[in-house]
Amino acid sequence: MASCTQIEGLLQAYIDGELGQSDRIILDRHVNECPVCAALFTRHQRASAIMFEVFAEDRLFRDLSPAVLENLPEMQMPKQDMEGINWRVKHPANWSSPITRFVPVGVLAVLVVLFFIIREHWPAPLPSESVIGMITHVGGSPTKLSGAAARSEECALEGFVNRGDRYITGKESTLILSMLGPTQLKLSENSHLKVETDRRLSLEEGELWLDIGGEANPFKVLTPNGEVTVFGTSFDVRVTKNETTVTVKRGNVTAENALNVRSLVAGDQVVLPATGEVPPVHAVDVVAVTKWADLLSPEERATTAFDYFLKRFGSQTELTGRAVFLFNTQRDDGAPMAVKSIELSWNPDSNSAHHCGYTVYVFDDASRVLFRERIDASVFNDHSLRSIEIPVPGKPIKGVKQLSVRLVPDYRSGEIQTSFDKVTASVS
Repeated sequence: MASCTQIEGLLQAYIDGELGQSDRIILDRHVNECPVCAALFTRHQRASAIMFEVFAEDRLFRDLSPAVLENLPEMQMPKQDMEGINWRVKHPANWSSPITRFVPVGVLAVLVVLFFIIREHWPAPLPSESVIGMITHVGGSPTKLSGAAARSEECALEGFVNRGDRYITGKESTLILSMLGPTQLKLSENSHLKVETDRRLSLEEGELWLDIGGEANPFKVLTPNGEVTVFGTSFDVRVTKNETTVTVKRGNVTAENALNVRSLVAGDQVVLPATGEVPPVHAVDVVAVTKWADLLSPEERATTAFDYFLKRFGSQTELTGRAVFLFNTQRDDGAPMAVKSIELSWNPDSNSAHHCGYTVYVFDDASRVLFRERIDASVFNDHSLRSIEIPVPGKPIKGVKQLSVRLVPDYRSGEIQTSFDKVTASVS
């Protein structure tokens, strides 16, 4: 039986249709039996599809050879002045001028100029799969830690943002990161931030402002005191040693710690303590809180570069399956029903490992969080399971006209998402 290493070397040839019949059969059988190679094969297919779309505008669909040959001019052999050529060869000093001696120098100068022109306009190399954004503003001297060795370097305008990068701003240093989504992130002075993915950040210290696009794909900000989940909004997060403060400028946000979850809308603020109960949400002057962020703007040159990057590679951000389910909780005569539990159903795939887990949020018709529940990835790795019932904690939900259920992936256990096909409620 072929090894995983051998199969890995055949995946791209399989996708390109370059394998023989026997090799195709061997690869098909191995991928059906090996979940690791199956996941790798899926990533290869996705990368090939992205490349196909990226170069779609430049693809040539017809042969240009006949048209080129048809329009080539007929070549006429010029008459050669053989006597003049022989005379110039025999008497070089009589026909060469001082100007001709500088021709080699001039040619060299032209080549140097062309080199710098070509280097200035040469297209940038394609970013790797780990690239998820670009630095569009640098104030002061912020630093970046990248790679497994945490290599430190100064942040450079138009530098790529990679998964796993850490950014540190000192006194009077600021930073703007523009990422897929699109999402714009402004980092204040004296802040420490880790970019885990294009939809997941860890703010360890300091303050950041986020304007998040792509409402279907949830965005998470992790802090030492709790976490913030959003579905398309702009808000401010400030982290100190003992608490995390979340202020919402636009949209809906949920902020939570181990004990409580709070829902916020525009103009709201909540403080997540390091320990203990989360206090109620309160109104705040958002303009005053986010004034520091309004003073920062991305550089025009970097914005242009990011727009090109987003146009080419923005389609890499995707969400498999549905993320939000809505259902009414009223009878045909308008009488409300009491919801006792929520049931999620899905069609199992062929993978028995590497699935992601989920956090399930249940909202009422005013976008307030009623409760949340976490589902471990082991549930989706088990092929015998096709559904799971989540009981409502405490008393059944009553007096709500419509419930919405949002499914937020947790990629810490794996990258394979589950395609949910139905959400139902058990009512009385």
